[in-house]
Amino acid sequence: MVPKMYPDLQPELHGAAGLSTLASIQHLERLGEVQPIAGSGSDTYSGL
Repeated sequence: MVPKMYPDLQPELHGAAGLSTLASIQHLERLGEVQPIAGSGSDTYSGL
């Protein structure tokens, strides 16, 4: 289950660790502390 806002994320992140990571990233984004870097891979986030 990959959120549409993260088209770069691969299906192998479907496990508990992947979901936890996604939740953490999304939480930080809501706080405005982390922004996905345009044109980069799913593992590259500024401020992470």
